[in-house]
Amino acid sequence: MKTICLLSSLIFLLGSCEYINNDRLILGRSHAKQELWDAQNHRYNPNVIDYKSAIIKDSLTAIKIAEPILFGIYGEKNITAQRPYEVYLIDNNWVLMGTISKHRRGGTFLIILDAMDSRVVKIIHGK
Repeated sequence: MKTICLLSSLIFLLGSCEYINNDRLILGRSHAKQELWDAQNHRYNPNVIDYKSAIIKDSLTAIKIAEPILFGIYGEKNITAQRPYEVYLIDNNWVLMGTISKHRRGGTFLIILDAMDSRVVKIIHGK
């Protein structure tokens, strides 16, 4: 029975793939669209996120998630100049803020990430 299920799944995947590139199976945009539709409509929802425990478990992971977002909006040089960051876990939310030299004028970033699903709750930059 397991063999039949495995073979059926493999045939489905191979039949739905768009092409094979450099020894990699590419499932394609239509497969991605179907996965998105299924997720948005709660079809076949074996999601690893159970909302009972945090998926962002430590401050280093929170920083690794926040930095690319901040770099894309405010620029890498601007954000890295605000190191070391203040990073706090408060009520299942990671609150990250930049720091600024006492002799420098301007503001810092603030980003709040939901530790349970990594959603950006708030993002701003002071002037």
